[in-house]
Amino acid sequence: MKTQTKESQNLMTPESSLATLIEGNNRFQQNYRADRDLQQQVKTT
Repeated sequence: MKTQTKESQNLMTPESSLATLIEGNNRFQQNYRADRDLQQQVKTT
């Protein structure tokens, strides 16, 4: 899973945001759990 930083948020377009949401919805529908390292995400941001 990607960590959202200020820089990555600034690069997002409406189209890429929608694509990210659709990908997440597809994972949810398939009951696929994302493998996340929340401590690393906190350090990254």
